[in-house]
Amino acid sequence: MINHYNAFISYRHEKRDIEVAKEVQSQLEHFRIPESLKESARIERIERVFRDKDELPLTSNLSDDIETALRQSDYLIVICSEHTAESQWVQREINLFLETHSQECVLTVLSHGEPEDVIPERLKYRIETEVDKDGNIQETRIPLEPLSCDYRMPFRAARKKELPRLAAVMIGCSYDELVQRAEQYRTQRRRMITAAAGTAGAAAISYLLWSNARINENLELALENLRQSQIHESQYLSSESLEALNDQDRILAVQLALAALPDGETDRPVIAEAEYALASAIGTYQIPEHQSDYFAVRKYSSEAIIRDFMISPDDSTLVLVDSDRRISLFSLKDSTKKCEIQLDTGTTVIDAKAQGIACVSGNTVTMLSWKDGSELYRTELSHWISASGCGSDACAFAGDSTLTILNAQGQITHTAECPEEGRFGSVKLSADAGKVLLEQRQEDTIRVWFYDTEQESLQKTGPSFAYIMDMAVTDSGDAVVLELVNGTDKTTYGVENAVFYYDMTARLACYSSGSASPRWSRDVSFIQDSNGDIVLTSYSDDYGDHDAVLCSSANIQTLVDLSDGRLVRRAEYPYPVRSILNGVDNTWLSLLQNGDIALFSLSSEFCTTFAAFPENTAKGARFFSDDSVGIMILPRTSRSVIRYEMDFANPNYSELPGIVPGYGAGTKVVGPFLLISDQELFADTATITVYDLESKQIAHEMVVESSRSIQHFGMAADLETVYAVTQDAVVHTLHLPDGKEGTYRLAPGTDSLSAAYAVDDDHVYALINGLQDTVFSCYDIPNGTGELHSIAVPETSTFSTLYFRDDHRFCVSEATSGGKRILYLIDLSEYTAVPVYESENMLAFDVSCGDTFLAVRDEQCIRLMDYEGTQLGELPMDMNNVLSFHLFDDQLYVLSNNSLLEAYSRDGEKTAGYSVFVAENSAYNSMHTYEWHRIDNTLFFGDSTLWNVLDLSQNQSKLYITSVLAFDPERSQILVKRWSPDSVGAFHLCTTEELIAAGKEVTAGEEMSAETKQYYGLK
Repeated sequence: MINHYNAFISYRHEKRDIEVAKEVQSQLEHFRIPESLKESARIERIERVFRDKDELPLTSNLSDDIETALRQSDYLIVICSEHTAESQWVQREINLFLETHSQECVLTVLSHGEPEDVIPERLKYRIETEVDKDGNIQETRIPLEPLSCDYRMPFRAARKKELPRLAAVMIGCSYDELVQRAEQYRTQRRRMITAAAGTAGAAAISYLLWSNARINENLELALENLRQSQIHESQYLSSESLEALNDQDRILAVQLALAALPDGETDRPVIAEAEYALASAIGTYQIPEHQSDYFAVRKYSSEAIIRDFMISPDDSTLVLVDSDRRISLFSLKDSTKKCEIQLDTGTTVIDAKAQGIACVSGNTVTMLSWKDGSELYRTELSHWISASGCGSDACAFAGDSTLTILNAQGQITHTAECPEEGRFGSVKLSADAGKVLLEQRQEDTIRVWFYDTEQESLQKTGPSFAYIMDMAVTDSGDAVVLELVNGTDKTTYGVENAVFYYDMTARLACYSSGSASPRWSRDVSFIQDSNGDIVLTSYSDDYGDHDAVLCSSANIQTLVDLSDGRLVRRAEYPYPVRSILNGVDNTWLSLLQNGDIALFSLSSEFCTTFAAFPENTAKGARFFSDDSVGIMILPRTSRSVIRYEMDFANPNYSELPGIVPGYGAGTKVVGPFLLISDQELFADTATITVYDLESKQIAHEMVVESSRSIQHFGMAADLETVYAVTQDAVVHTLHLPDGKEGTYRLAPGTDSLSAAYAVDDDHVYALINGLQDTVFSCYDIPNGTGELHSIAVPETSTFSTLYFRDDHRFCVSEATSGGKRILYLIDLSEYTAVPVYESENMLAFDVSCGDTFLAVRDEQCIRLMDYEGTQLGELPMDMNNVLSFHLFDDQLYVLSNNSLLEAYSRDGEKTAGYSVFVAENSAYNSMHTYEWHRIDNTLFFGDSTLWNVLDLSQNQSKLYITSVLAFDPERSQILVKRWSPDSVGAFHLCTTEELIAAGKEVTAGEEMSAETKQYYGLK
């Protein structure tokens, strides 16, 4: 019984907090205390960290187990995020812990948000009590700053920088001392390979004086040590590659996987983990889908939280602006960092279109180059700048009722003074900068002004506004305004960083450029929060092209004709629209607040959404790179902008045109052909499609008319005859050269017959049930002839399965007789059936046959026996966990739903174990049918959901592929079903050399930085 914990983790059961809690628990329990500190440390190791798996209802009392764990834990670790303070469960755990522990034993971990906002109030002070002279108890709150570890960064970085803070307190040493010792340990580990090689050389020289025989012996030992060191390093790099991929840093994941494989200079062993990591990082076996296929291909990072990002108009440069007022410029061509610029206090950055990066401080405008961050011009204005807007060739700056327009050289071209008092808000320019739209705030009202640069006139639009969400200027100079009606009466309530408005209406209005009078207005939605924007666009119909405005207000999108305000289309989404990314061919792509992509289309009745990006996004932007289109995503409170591209790194996939197998269709590959058996439920016909894998077209189709389902189908060894065996003991054939079809019964009888079948290259074998005598039928597929033989078995026996030994002299069949399930060995030379095993009340019964022994499964175990029924071994196991098993020569492979594949010898001794992948629904369906292939030292197995490829020489999984239809051994490819749109494709199984070449192509020769190499212990 566990009666002591080193720490108790308290957290709110939300996705990010759960991930952080699991990470902290795992890393603390595996934390290695440096040997040099163990003598002085408070504990020898961190053994147990408590983390509850399920959150109880808030109305429940703390369970006895939770209370016991809290009281018997040395420390309390609280995972803090934006909603931690709302969790009554976390508050109860804190209060209960403090009843028996001091406040210094409470540690906090920042998962999301700023410390002052997310750390529970109870942990920000310590309560001291004293009794005054009158005997009254006085409480004093002493402010505290609890020890906090920052886990808002990627886990890989937090393990190095932040985890030691927790460990140091629990161990009883200083953070600096622990980090220093850990760095010494990492340095020693990085030198391990070099030291091993040096040891080999030193051993050779030393033993040269002793004995030539000993030299060779120790040299081999040293080289083996070196090989093992390289394997361990490759395993570590492969694991870190998958972690980097999980953090959506795909380039780093590829680089780490390549570092774990041979590079032509080092004779590094090839391990399966490295191949799997590299294949995952470059998307080698990823099935391409429709627009939802966005792959994270690169991460652009800053040292502080990124507040905004911009992409240059020519899509060549990415600009990051972080919370430390630092600008970072990255090339989108080769992803290198161009430069880094530190801004002065009080400086803000705005998007300056083609001119450059506009920075504003007080009354000074500084324009920086997209190319290298150099200063293009600096201009001082006569007024304090409170608002700005940018066009392609000009910028407008407003403040203190003054408007100033600068050209591309930074020269002042126009100025205007507003006749009314008020502070300017947002500023918008037309495409040619000829018209400027200004929002002016006047106490509780808002005015909108037009400025015409040609007429140098400033005039006011219509009535005042209560709240403006967005504005735009059309090509003709008209103003489009999205406003809240009765906005002064709003009621707000904070939910997920959004301010919600109740009883509000969003109104879209257009004002004429000439008279500033209203042209049209319409209510576009019931507003749910303060987020709203508009994009000027166009759409097409039977009457031509029309200018339009796409309006987003909270979770509502509306397309309105710009000429008359007519509603064209409206859509409602489950989350607010964060930004509109683009519009092409009457289809608009938008980013929702939760990271989903919304498709707003005029050609479809429904507007769809699909998951694409991290949750709780702050901003998204679309860009073009060569012939590809990408999207940049900034998650909230992130230090990185992530670049996504569609159908990234899928050159390995090739479409097989012309075929769309139905749901549940059977498939198999025979020679150059893919055979597909499609039969709809309750249908009287089925179709066998013969697809030529060489020419990639349908060669033949055979329609099978039968009310009974197809039991077997395939092609004879001559590759000219297609066959299908139905449940009523009938064989249907199609001769490909002449198209001649045939139908043959395996035995005389009626449609009520049933049989147990087995098929080899040219024959169908069947044990026929329902006749007066049990009949064994042997049917020659190409020739259409057959033989019948009677077999003496109990009259009540009903056969259901039939398996052949490889020599075809004996077959094994399972039958039910008198309430028992019996395994018969049938001698095909004498046609006698001898029972070799029987059992009663079995839940399941499976048989696999090999050259030397049988494997039989019942409700208790898997039994291994020879062909005379003598038991060789027994494998007790939970049969509910066994999904499939198969015999290859003298090895039995057993697949369990706990993602484990185990190999056994004929006497039941375990010889190997493999960690594999099992589809989730397989764990609940013991009737899954698995297909098995072995080619040399590579094992392929899987069902219709997921396939594994194992390297038997290294006992490791190389890869897994979903939606597999069949394996094509002749062309070394796996055929898969693509679901959107429905089609069939093929993946070539790459060699190690092909994977490495593809990985280098993805990185385009880019190497890890010196700092990154040092971090991972690479030279």
